[in-house]
Amino acid sequence: MVFEDDFLYDCFYDKTMELGRPPTSRELADDKSIPHYITFRRRLGKKDEICQALGIENVSSHTHRFFCIDCPHEPESCGEDINECLDEAGDYMEGIV
Repeated sequence: MVFEDDFLYDCFYDKTMELGRPPTSRELADDKSIPHYITFRRRLGKKDEICQALGIENVSSHTHRFFCIDCPHEPESCGEDINECLDEAGDYMEGIV
């Protein structure tokens, strides 16, 4: 099946909005509702290139993990939406991104 570039960009952008950051190759490959990671890589380039084309910041997936480790709440059971926490983080993100 051949996918249009615009469709691939839309899928990547939607996945980014869902996660609150650009998806990893594994997250793209594991999501059966979108084309496989290899399709994105072959057609659109590396994650940096896709992010640049979409005008979004290429934030590492590790940022969220480190953010939760530093959280004063119990990360495994807090039930908070990581994106809301990040919005409230303020200067915290400046030190790690």
